[in-house]
Amino acid sequence: MTTPAPIDTHSVMFITQRPDIVMVEGNGSWLTDNNGKRYLDFLQGWAVNCLGHSNPGMIAALNAQAKKLINPSP
Repeated sequence: MTTPAPIDTHSVMFITQRPDIVMVEGNGSWLTDNNGKRYLDFLQGWAVNCLGHSNPGMIAALNAQAKKLINPSP
């Protein structure tokens, strides 16, 4: 029995170079990158504009729904 060759995870579904800065957390109108630097999010989508990142009400609603049903597949 032979051992399969390891998968090169850098080649799987490669689309583009990864950015140097990656946003890893959001709270209200603020984002934090992978280096711990904070940014005021001027490019928020419509939901973030209304609710902010990590809105407690949205989190509670998502958690409640996830306990019932997330995605009924056809």
